[in-house]
Formats: sequence, C-alpha cells, structure tokens
Amino acid sequence: MLSLAEEGYDVSLVIPNTASRIEKGVNIVSFIYEPTSRLSRFTKSVNLAYKKALE
Repeated sequence: MLSLAEEGYDVSLVIPNTASRIEKGVNIVSFIYEPTSRLSRFTKSVNLAYKKALE
C-alpha cells in the first residue's frame, strides 16, 4: 500500500505540542497549546490548528 506522500502529494499534519519536522515525506506542523478547560480544548485548539494550517 502506498501513502499519499509516496504518491507525490503534499501531505501535512497539524499537531499540538510536538516538534515541527518532516517525517517520511509528511510535513508535521506543530503549535503550542495548553488547554485550560475541556471546552477550550474543543474550541480554541481547533481554531489554533486551523490558523496554523493556513500559514
């Protein structure tokens, strides 16, 4: 089975609290977020990930 990255597609993952890197052709983009409540984890983290993906 071939992955999208192996097929030549530009693949990115936006993940909180990790190191930004390129792994096996996949661009891993990090953003820092420490949730203050369960509600903010579901709302603010989604907005931060979306903004980071648009950069």
